[in-house]
Amino acid sequence: MHAYWTNQAQHDLASIGERIREEDEEGAFDVVHALLQVAGKLPGAPASGEPGRVPDTRELALGGGAYKMVFQALEDRVTVLRILHLA
Repeated sequence: MHAYWTNQAQHDLASIGERIREEDEEGAFDVVHALLQVAGKLPGAPASGEPGRVPDTRELALGGGAYKMVFQALEDRVTVLRILHLA
C-alpha cells in the first residue's frame, strides 16, 4: 500500500511551511518533515485517527492539535486529502 497526496494537500503542506518559515526557517523544516513522516506511516496504519466528518475519510490530529490530516484509506492506497491548520 502507498500514500498519495492530492494537489490540495500538497498546497496545504507548502502553505504551512511558508507560513512558519517567515518566523523560523528551521522550525518550518521540522514541521513539514514531521507531517511527511506521519503521512508515510499511514499505509501501515490506515485506521489511525478518527472517522472524518466526510464519509469514508479519517482525521488525524497532529502537532498538539494545531493540524488535522484528513485522509482516505482504500484497499490499495492511502490518500492525504487535506492538512488543515486549526490554530
